[in-house]
Amino acid sequence: MQNEHSPSSQPGVPETAAARPPLTPSPKLAKARLATLNIFFINGAALGIWVPHIPIVQSRLELGPAALGLALLGVGAGSLIGMPTAGLLVGRFGSRAIATAGALVFPLLVVVPVVAPGFSLLAAGLFLFGLGNGVLDVAMNAHAVGVERRYRRSIMTSFHAAWSFGGLAGAMASGPAIERIPNPDVRLAVLILPLLIAAVWGSRRLLHDLADHGRSTATIARPRKALLGLGLVALLALIGEGAMTDWSTVYLYGEIGAGSTVAAAGYAAFALAMAIGRVGGDAAIRRVGRLAVLAWSARLGALGMAVALLVPRPAVVLAGFALVGLGAANVIPILFTTAGQISPDAPGKAIAAVAGLGYIGLLSGPILIGSTAEALTLPAGLALVALAYLFVSFGARVARAPSDC
Repeated sequence: MQNEHSPSSQPGVPETAAARPPLTPSPKLAKARLATLNIFFINGAALGIWVPHIPIVQSRLELGPAALGLALLGVGAGSLIGMPTAGLLVGRFGSRAIATAGALVFPLLVVVPVVAPGFSLLAAGLFLFGLGNGVLDVAMNAHAVGVERRYRRSIMTSFHAAWSFGGLAGAMASGPAIERIPNPDVRLAVLILPLLIAAVWGSRRLLHDLADHGRSTATIARPRKALLGLGLVALLALIGEGAMTDWSTVYLYGEIGAGSTVAAAGYAAFALAMAIGRVGGDAAIRRVGRLAVLAWSARLGALGMAVALLVPRPAVVLAGFALVGLGAANVIPILFTTAGQISPDAPGKAIAAVAGLGYIGLLSGPILIGSTAEALTLPAGLALVALAYLFVSFGARVARAPSDC
């Protein structure tokens, strides 16, 4: 098998970013990278704003675990529809336009589920929230693949680190805001307005002329064995990430009895550890390769969830969630980067194909965990996350270089 970091010698196989010598980025390219980091931060921050509100909404609407899981299903369903739609839109209008539109609209979509007066509007709001997330997710990752290709070295995990720092910032700002600003309209305005300002600033610095624009109008990437394998592993991985988004605060708030600030810190610990893991992810990939990083990351995620469930004390749970964050840190960036390298002329569609399969994990995860919690206990439902990460470790070989696929 060809070494992952060596140039491809096969005719017709595109040269990867890792195979070309790095270059000093131009000021325009450096600004584009910063603007792309900004978009990832906005996406993570909007999700981070929503997470601490989950147990508050659950308590206000008097929802049981199964009902909450059913409502949260809307996020996965919306994302599952939004991602192939984004593949079409990115192919038609380019990743810059769609990422900009998504960054402006997505933060506003958190309002509906937070203020929803009943279950039906909550489910509808979460569907729209997931739809916006799916569109923005594909567009910003497609743009990041293009920026990384021009850099000629691995920088993808830095973008996902920005997403994690955004999630951390959103969660850490929302926890105290919930306690200090009881009016949800005022609270959300204070939290969301900075994200909209950042979106306007960054939109002017994204690249106009990436290869994803105008190549095709197909909604999904050509079905290939390599993309299918990546998608199945992404499915399992996103069960874990989705569980941390949807259930970490509920576990601390409802199962252990922690307050709103400590409950919000559960997701914050996950997001911070994920961000730290992603900061060093590119260097780790260059040193030991994608396969090893993916396999050991998944094992660490399984270990972290096991720790959080076996020792249900707030400090230990926070430490366990941090281990899950370290484990989850580089899984999705590796899968998305590999997908973009498999289809370099249409990275948006390749990422949409992998992410679409992956988001079935977000689609099924909330209701699977909620149903298990209703029938047994929430810890029993969350144990499925550890099992999913173990299966990810077994399937790590899907992250081979394009020339090996």
